[in-house]
Amino acid sequence: MSTHINPVFFSAIQSNLTSVCYCYRSVHSVSNFYLFTAVLFSINVTISAAFFIFGDRFFESKYIKEFSTESGNHDRGLDTVE
Repeated sequence: MSTHINPVFFSAIQSNLTSVCYCYRSVHSVSNFYLFTAVLFSINVTISAAFFIFGDRFFESKYIKEFSTESGNHDRGLDTVE
């Protein structure tokens, strides 16, 4: 029994395997790209939600301190915002 492989048959197998491996690698990298994009988008949405929920309280207290009449800054008779 000969262990010699027909070179034409071997090249056909090799070309099929190469295309399958390339397809798997490209699909695998695309799925990783979608996964990475989804993770970044989720982090962005979480940070934005935290700013919308908790940031308003922070800015509200900051503006109340800054623009209140009892803050020590006396009105200089200006009608417009500087």
